[in-house]
Amino acid sequence: MNKKTLTIRFFSIEKTVGTETPLLHKNEIVNLLRALQRLDLDRSSSQSRFYDDGIDERCMIFNGERNRFPAPHFPYFVPGLFIKRRASNYPFENDDQGNLMPIKLSDEHNELAEVTYFVVDTSIRVLLLVNNKYVGSSKSFEEYINYGLQKAQGAFGEIPVPPGGANTRIVFPFIVNEDPEADFDLMENISSLEIRVAGSLRLAEEILTGSADDSATVMRTLAQYAQKSRAHTLNVTLSSGRGHTDRLDKREIKRLYRRMKRFFESTEDDHKFSMKGNIDEETRYLDLLNAEYFHRSTFEYEGRYVPLDTVFTRLYSIFNEYRGRFIQQNGFEEEP
Repeated sequence: MNKKTLTIRFFSIEKTVGTETPLLHKNEIVNLLRALQRLDLDRSSSQSRFYDDGIDERCMIFNGERNRFPAPHFPYFVPGLFIKRRASNYPFENDDQGNLMPIKLSDEHNELAEVTYFVVDTSIRVLLLVNNKYVGSSKSFEEYINYGLQKAQGAFGEIPVPPGGANTRIVFPFIVNEDPEADFDLMENISSLEIRVAGSLRLAEEILTGSADDSATVMRTLAQYAQKSRAHTLNVTLSSGRGHTDRLDKREIKRLYRRMKRFFESTEDDHKFSMKGNIDEETRYLDLLNAEYFHRSTFEYEGRYVPLDTVFTRLYSIFNEYRGRFIQQNGFEEEP
């Protein structure tokens, strides 16, 4: 059976009160999560946890409520499932002769569910969210959390994240990498490189002129051709073979980046210099020009359904490794 890959992203948990961004404390996150858990797991209830934004319907389930998964060893980890009910565009059941048949659910009121996984670290105020385009982005997660905050106010007569009242909103910004080039020095077994040159292709050509490096010569030639073709953006993707001996040459990548760094720093366009490789035996994605993509990880699993035990056990381990980096590199402070 083919292996499948889950992609993990990390976000800071913050709050805004009007135009202000006061510090969010551990007890506020704990109170918000408790308020969400007080809402009913019943779509027909007036205090329902289900949220329909008019397009999609989502729900959040915590460990022990319905589907059990391993409890974390760390008291500051709060794991859960983020679910979207699939009300349209159903897949078909297919037999060995190619026949298509509608999927039969156990109850006519049920829907197919798309699921993703999250872990909240209440101590350093960080969210781990597994990427699943069928459930929604971090913005969907943010919208749901703020719906829960408002719903809890109406149901229980209090805002779980004071002060600010109705002006309070929870937000999840990317965690910025302070020194992506230092992480690039640690990266090994680079399997792919993506370069996007936007804006002034003529300037890129001028900066690369005079270099005898093959990589710089190729990029300069591509920039010339793109201009002749009246293009405004140049995208280049390089991929290696599957074996470790077939990985991309890191020295060549570093040489090209150094040649192009002056161009990248001289413009404010949407450039990209991103690669996939290993740091400390972990698959990582690193974009030297867009630091918010730094804190991202992956792991693989096998099977038709995602095994909850395996997934959450792996998430706890990955998160525990990353939280040390957030504290040491990004200045996150633990709150007891």
